[in-house]
Amino acid sequence: MAKISAEEMRNEAGTEGEIVKESATESHPYAFHVSGPRNVSSPNWRDLINSSWKDTNYRRTVMACFIQAVYLIELDRQENRTEQNALAPKWWIPFKYKLVETLKDERDGSIFGAILEWDRSAALADFVLIRPSGAPRAVLALRGTLLKSPTMRRDIEDDLRFLAWESLKGSVRFNGALKALKALANKYGSNNVCIAGHSLGAGFALQVGKSLAKEGIYVEAHLFNPPSVSLAMSFRNIGEKAGFAWKRLKAMLPSKSDSQISYEEGATTSIQTERKTTKLLTRRMQNQQLAKQQLNFSCHRKASRSFLRRMDWNNGGRITWNYKWLLVTASLLASS
Repeated sequence: MAKISAEEMRNEAGTEGEIVKESATESHPYAFHVSGPRNVSSPNWRDLINSSWKDTNYRRTVMACFIQAVYLIELDRQENRTEQNALAPKWWIPFKYKLVETLKDERDGSIFGAILEWDRSAALADFVLIRPSGAPRAVLALRGTLLKSPTMRRDIEDDLRFLAWESLKGSVRFNGALKALKALANKYGSNNVCIAGHSLGAGFALQVGKSLAKEGIYVEAHLFNPPSVSLAMSFRNIGEKAGFAWKRLKAMLPSKSDSQISYEEGATTSIQTERKTTKLLTRRMQNQQLAKQQLNFSCHRKASRSFLRRMDWNNGGRITWNYKWLLVTASLLASS
């Protein structure tokens, strides 16, 4: 009896522990019924007539749920959750999808992406006989930076890679995502496959999609808050602006040949100016001398005239001599 009662006590303790775990899972802030979208219906037989996937808002909401599921897959792994209390499956089951594969980072073993495919068996259980129009056959979802100690180092390393080089092609995750998406496109066709990512995952999705587009494979992409500003772009813009400003400044400054020409022109101009100044000064001096001579001549002439008049009044025989004296005086003044 005592042995049975001990086993019963252990079973009761186990069931109580499971109940506590289930209640903790249900009240978790990342649980689908707590933080999931509201008024988003699951696929049903009505989608055969009017598919909800044709609505862009519905399509965008479902892709956001798939990305959130990838975040939670990694959190479930870090917190050692089991299939019974895992948070991630609740984010894709309502939309009739299933988890097929997870993408792991070889450096730390963290999960950074997941491949979700249309779950036909779950759809048939709800009388959804075929996949609704617009619903992708498979989705590759990529998460962003997760600031948790097991994966934070590699996430930040890729963030800095994109920030410095504006490229993620050297990352292990880029190669894994490119390989997975290319395999899905070859399996189901590019029209039936799409890729979705948030933050750093959106950067991977963008560059993976571009790489496939160069090969002629065009895949639908849903990008949420992709990294668009980087140091490389900032430095490039600053360098271009600095180069343009230097060219403008260089064009405004005279070159060596221009400075030599300007110096020669300036020297020639100064010489010509000095010559002109000398000529002007010479002319002024000559004019001043002529004016002085004219003034002296006019004064002597006036005086001589008065003297002649006085001599004419006294003695008319001496007028001729006085007149000759005036002519000699005028010639002497002119020669001086």
